[in-house]
Order: sequence, then structure tokens, then C-alpha cells
Amino acid sequence: MLWPRSYLSVLLILTCCTSSVRAANPNDSFEALFGAEAKKVQGTADKRDDVAFAKKLMAAAGSVSDDKAFQALVYEKAFDFAVVDASGFETAQQAMVELAAAQPERGDACDERLLTLFEKQFRMAGGSARKGAAGVLVEKICEVSERKAGAGGFEEAIALLRRGLVAAVAVGPEKRPELISRISVLEDRLAARNRIAELTGKLRAKPDDAKVAGELVTALLVDNDDPVGAAKYAAVADGTLRHISELAVKDVAELTEGEAVQLGDWYKLHAHGFGKSATLARARGCYERFMSLHAKEDVQRLKVRLALDEIGATVVVKPSKPAPAAVAVEKNSRVVKLIPLVDLERDPLAGTWRRDKDELVMEAGMRYSPIRFAYQPPEEFDLRVEFTRVEGKGSVGLLWSTAEGRPAYWNAVDSKSADEGRHTALLRVRKGEISTFLDGKAVAHGTPDAPEWVGEANTSVGAGSLGVAAHVGPTRFHVIEVVEVSGKGRSGAHGDADLKDWRVLLWDAQGGRWVDGPLEKITVTVKDGVLEARNTAAGKAKALVYFVRQPMEANFSANFVWSGGGEISLRPTDGADDAIAYSVPDDKWHSARWRRTDGQIGLFVDEQQAPLNARNNPDGGTAKFFCFELEANQTLRVRHFALTVPVK
Repeated sequence: MLWPRSYLSVLLILTCCTSSVRAANPNDSFEALFGAEAKKVQGTADKRDDVAFAKKLMAAAGSVSDDKAFQALVYEKAFDFAVVDASGFETAQQAMVELAAAQPERGDACDERLLTLFEKQFRMAGGSARKGAAGVLVEKICEVSERKAGAGGFEEAIALLRRGLVAAVAVGPEKRPELISRISVLEDRLAARNRIAELTGKLRAKPDDAKVAGELVTALLVDNDDPVGAAKYAAVADGTLRHISELAVKDVAELTEGEAVQLGDWYKLHAHGFGKSATLARARGCYERFMSLHAKEDVQRLKVRLALDEIGATVVVKPSKPAPAAVAVEKNSRVVKLIPLVDLERDPLAGTWRRDKDELVMEAGMRYSPIRFAYQPPEEFDLRVEFTRVEGKGSVGLLWSTAEGRPAYWNAVDSKSADEGRHTALLRVRKGEISTFLDGKAVAHGTPDAPEWVGEANTSVGAGSLGVAAHVGPTRFHVIEVVEVSGKGRSGAHGDADLKDWRVLLWDAQGGRWVDGPLEKITVTVKDGVLEARNTAAGKAKALVYFVRQPMEANFSANFVWSGGGEISLRPTDGADDAIAYSVPDDKWHSARWRRTDGQIGLFVDEQQAPLNARNNPDGGTAKFFCFELEANQTLRVRHFALTVPVK
């Protein structure tokens, strides 16, 4: 992008005179640097001036990262100027995303501005765009409310969800009941917390009240899934509850046969309310422990088997409910260390990665930055990751794929939580269920197709593969290992390209259209997961290599790693020479993300926004294919490609 000379002068002032600006009040500094232009822009009726000014402020904000207060003000001003017109909504959103990434402590304020923006988008949207705008708003509301609830802010989370009920109707018939269900669960959790606080107060006033102590221990075990907290008050409770509390704090792998049955029966008996799934999951873990120890086919084993069948028939397992406690590594399991398998030239899909002795470090990544491993696990496995966020910020995720090859992920920590401690994340994949744990504590448990595991293109590491990801950085990965449970894994490729996903179009000069051509018309191979295509078509004809598995009718998200070729483009499936295209500058390897939401489209190459060119009638036609264009004798290599579209 070319900036006006006057604006370059402003950037020079910001760069050379930062120390003097820093010392001033942020508002005074803004007025000195941008006040005159801001007044001029506000004085015009054309709102496009406001949006253009907002984009200038965005670039300026990135140049004052050492002056946090001033940087925040510039981002906020960029938001305020951009939000006045629909053409600036994407810039306004980006301003808050960048501010939250640069200064996580301002995340809550950024979220509130984003919610205001998305509400405005929803109010202004009409026709088919209204549903998409509603979906964006409701998704953000659910994200923020979940984070607030996780931090104990149930009242705020409930208020947020109620704020989204109107938009939920526009999303679809199932969305409003979903939000109402979330509200109901949070209200129950709030009531349980208040009840625990009330019981704690009563016990503090009368420390020897066995009845109150028993109620408190039961509430902590069932409603809070907090055996450690329950143990603090168990000494005053009756003998049965004292014993149950002693068993509950143990790792389930430490339980004897008799203890496993006794604790399992207690959990099963007390399962109720919003904690029912978690409590039954605990019971199931105890019963499974008994079954692993008690090989004799007798009445006791039959009783436990019937209890397991009853739990399986009654409990609906949902994400975000605590999973069974972690168990020891199964006998005969093989542990595979993944860090030694990493090839830093081929395996990172975004961000800056390096090796430090036996550890892996994601040094920096402006976006969610995955690395994939050249290994494919068996059907059942554990993925164990030990990590430290060096500066205590950024999200860290574990990545895998479903049996159908769809991307799946779990964020062990998100960008809103801040700490510099070492953590252990565990992903447990079994037939029909997935469990996650953080620092030994159960986090979530659900079926493989549960919505909370569903990833998009930015979390994909290819079908059958595993990976980890971090955002912002630096993040140090101390241990990344797989425990193989059912069978053995196998070595994988350093890329995930599949020849059957790609086809060729050749330019028919006489007909003025792109027409299907067999792959053999040009030279196309896949080696070690890397697709290589060279345009050897006769007559110096242009060629398109396009992703045939998934055309896009509207919104989409694509992430890819490639080198070479002449253009990257979206082209209609009807063969017309219409395109939204990016000209590839060189033959180096690049990572990119291309995303389209309602009314907005953007391409970022190596973390920088890339220019897009429209040719002929790019919005005409219906569905479009993602294409790489090759001139005669040009070569293209694709190491990773992931494309997702909204699920209808």
C-alpha cells in the first residue's frame, strides 16, 4: 500500500520523537500529531474519509508499541473513526483485535467494543446478510460469556447471553434455545456458588455443625467437582462422607477394587442438576477402574457392568463438562516423543519457530501459529504437552483431526489468562469420546463431533496428523509426546497435500474460457506430502491448479503454505475468466490465510495484508474455486492447504 507523503512524515515523527511524545499525556500527543487531520475528517460529510483516516491510525499504532497508553488511544481512535461507516467495520474490528493482542490486559474493553460493533452490523444488515451478522454477534457473545463464566463472573455471563437472544432468532431456530440452555446452566452454577458460600458462612459461624459440613462437602464434590476443596471440611462431616472425601482426592488409578466401587456408587447416587454429567463421568471412571482390576466374571462384575450401561444410557456427554479423572498409562502402551521429529524448514505452518536443545519454541506469531508433526497416531491415543508462556500471554492449543479428516482443536489456555507458569495439557482420544485435562484437572469431556472441538482452517494440520499451536508468543514447549493406546502410529509426511483434491483447468484461447484438463496435461506429483506442479502444457497455455474438494459459495477460511506460481485467485466454477487475484512476487515459501465473511474479504501473506485485484466480474456467477495460476514452465509447490466453509 502507498501512503501519502504527509502521512509518511507523521510516521517519521513517531519513530524519531517517541521519547518526547511518550512523556506527554496520550490525548495531548494525539492532538499534536493527528488533531488537525481528525478535525478535518470530522468536518466532511463523506464517511469514507473517516475510514481512510482510521486505516492511517492503525498503521501508526503499530509503530509506538513501547508507549502502551498512547498506542491504546490510537487503536481506540481508529475504531471510533472506522465504525461510522459500514465500509470501515473490518478496520474497526482489526483495531480491537490488534490492541487485545498487543495489550491483553485491555482484552475486556476490546471485547465490549467488538460486541458494540457486531451489534451495529446486525442492526444494519438486511436480507441474506442479516443471518451472517447475527451469527458473528452470537458467536462473540458466547465466547466472551464463556470466558467470564470461567473466571467466576456468572452474572456478567448471563447478562451477555440475554443480550444475544434477539440476534439468536436470526441465526436459526436452534440458536435461541441453545442460549436459553446456557443461561439456565449458568444460573444453576450461580445458585450453587451462592449455596456453597452460604454453607461456608454457616460452618464458619458454627465449626462443629456436622450437618452443615456434610451438605458443604456434598455440594463441593457434586456441584463444583472439587474434591480438594471438599477435603478441607470433611473432618467435621459424618464418617461416611469423610471416607468418600478421602477416596475422591485420590487419582482413580490408585483406588482398590472395593474403593472404586464404593466411590462410583456414591457419585452415581448423587448425580443431579447441572453437575450430573460431571458426577456420572466420575462414577464411570471409578467403575472402569474396577473393571480393569477385577477380571473374574461374577456377580460383582455384572453389577458394575450394569451400572456402566445405565450411565451410558442416561448421560448426554457435552463439551465443557469435567471429564473423568486422569488414569495411568495403559499397559503395553508406547510413548512417542514428537519434538525430535520436527523439521523446522518444513513443519511450521505459521509463526516463527526454533529449537532450543530438546525443546521447541514458538518465538512470535501475530496469528494462531501451528506446527505439525510427521507422525500419524493410532485410533486411540493420549497427546501430552508441557509448555510455558514465557511472557505469560497468548493461547496454546492441541490440534488433531477427526476420523473423517476434519480439523479439531482444544485451547488448553487462552489469550485472556495470564501467567508464566509451566503447564501440562493432556488430550485423551478414545472411541466415541474425547477428554481434556490441564495440570491434572479434568477440563472437558465429549463426543468426537462435539461442536467445541470443531476447528477451522487455521487449526488444521492435515487429516490424520497432530500438532500444537501458540499465539503471540514466545511459548516454550518442553515435552510433546504421544501415548499410543490402540495399536501403533506410523511415520507421516512433512506435508498434507493429496493429489485427488486437485484438478487442472487449461485456458482455451479460442473459446475464451477455462476448461477441464487431465492432470497429465501438466506435470503434477506429490512427494512427502508436497504437491509439485509444473506447467508443461503444449503451446505455452496458461494452467490453473484448483482445489476441487470444496467450492465456496460465500464465506470461507483458507490457510496454506506454498511457493511459486503466478497468481492465487478465486474463480467461478463456470469457466469464465473472472477472478479475485493476488500476484505472487517470487518463488520463496510463504504462509497465507484468506478469509471471507459477509461483505468482507482479506488475504494475509506472511502476516502482512496482501493486495487483491479484481478482474472482469469477480462477484458474478455462483460458487468459486480456489486456484493457483501457472504460466508456461512455471512451477508451484503446496505443502499445506486447509479450507473450511460454514456448516449449514
